[in-house]
Amino acid sequence: MFCRGDGCLPSTEFSPKHNILSRITPTPAPKDESFDVGFNMLAVYGTDSQFLRISGFDDFDFDDNHERKLSLPQWYLDIYLPYFGGMTVMIGSFMSQLAREIGYPYAPPRWFATISYELLYAPIKHVGILTQIKLPISKDLGLLSIEGGLALGWNNFDNHNGDLDFMAGLRYRTIDMRTGFDIEMIFGNGENDFGDGPAKGGSQFFALSSTGEELDRFAGYVTFLHRFNPKLESVIVAYYGFQEAGDLKPAPQFITEKAKWYGLYAAGRYQLRETLFFNSRLEWTKDEQGANVLWTGSKGSTYGLTANFIP
Repeated sequence: MFCRGDGCLPSTEFSPKHNILSRITPTPAPKDESFDVGFNMLAVYGTDSQFLRISGFDDFDFDDNHERKLSLPQWYLDIYLPYFGGMTVMIGSFMSQLAREIGYPYAPPRWFATISYELLYAPIKHVGILTQIKLPISKDLGLLSIEGGLALGWNNFDNHNGDLDFMAGLRYRTIDMRTGFDIEMIFGNGENDFGDGPAKGGSQFFALSSTGEELDRFAGYVTFLHRFNPKLESVIVAYYGFQEAGDLKPAPQFITEKAKWYGLYAAGRYQLRETLFFNSRLEWTKDEQGANVLWTGSKGSTYGLTANFIP
């Protein structure tokens, strides 16, 4: 990774300069009156990198028959502007701000060595633009920011269907940063926005129309965060999504009836020592039609329980 400034976030040892951190949170830091530009360029090589690819950009052919693959999931500018209560603009390819975990190696902060089922039902990354604005409200009311953006779909650069997806969000924090509440969503045309094959990027929901008709897709997330004391904190996430059906079924994983998925995720983090945490996660996901390509033929509920020690 090659990065500068806010493009290097998050890091537990990084003291943020600005009062709003793209995709993550408003902060109680004072407003910076100067312009600033950060950036990030990230390359990943290995067995997991195939899940981080962008259709039409890093869906290379040279490693098709190799277990380890190369991906370039992030290359973006993160620009801070001294407008409103503070404002950021991300432009390029970036890990999605949707869902609790915002990709590899990012999370605010990452509690687990494994990902949640929640992330399997979210876009991993976007090519587009995302703006976040800290609203200049009274500090007695807490910290509030809104965000909006446009993207070339889910994990897409070539934009097969020619439509843009719309992203929106709201983030609230108490002034002491102990409690937070996030609402995030994305809406757009899910018709023909999957990649050209396995490990080629694109979305994980396959829908085709013989006439090219728009097939709406929505995904939304509500997150509640609370730190009980300096050692114990928790997060709860509820999520819901749907994909309208297409009228073509060239393979079993194609969606030919309206698909819905939803679930809950609850996790706790306890600090045992200065550099050691115990984390636990309980989750439930229901995919009514087995719409996710990884879940084809396995519709219904999935449950997970995870626990680990992590530095």
